[in-house]
Amino acid sequence: MGDSHSASDIAAAFDIRMVNLQTGVAGSNLSTSSNWTAGSFGGRMNREFTGDMTIGGRGANRNFHGKVAGMVITTLRLNVAMPTDAEISMMTRDPIQWLTDYKVGNDFRRPSVATDDTNFQLNNFDESYGTQVWLMGDGTNDAYAQIRNQVYAAEQNRTPMNMISMVSSDIQNVSINGLS
Repeated sequence: MGDSHSASDIAAAFDIRMVNLQTGVAGSNLSTSSNWTAGSFGGRMNREFTGDMTIGGRGANRNFHGKVAGMVITTLRLNVAMPTDAEISMMTRDPIQWLTDYKVGNDFRRPSVATDDTNFQLNNFDESYGTQVWLMGDGTNDAYAQIRNQVYAAEQNRTPMNMISMVSSDIQNVSINGLS
């Protein structure tokens, strides 16, 4: 996958799932070739990824009308299958338990390298670059205007989610049936 890639290349690089928060059932993968069209994806796929990401919006001048209870992103290991439905369900419904069950002690990949590392541990920089878990006010050390990455919650400079163009009342309690 050098300079050029196809819709099937992009589809193979992502799993996009809807998870029923009450039952935990993960729906079918929406990242299919037919759902990716020319011009809908970026450039090269054989370089380190960098840049900013917006959660619950589309950039500086776009609004989001809803609530985001959490956000999890992680790198995938090389030549390893996508996460199972059970892992996707836990990642969505209980990200802290997912860290314990699926990440801690296992191999992982940093975003800037083409090899896997061993023994994922919490409170380390490399691991916090490759996996980020933001609990939108429910995590350790979360406070307006910074939501901490729970992989390294004491670290405030490297992988936090900074609340830009927001106010303290934007952090609200969310109750989801079936989840505590």
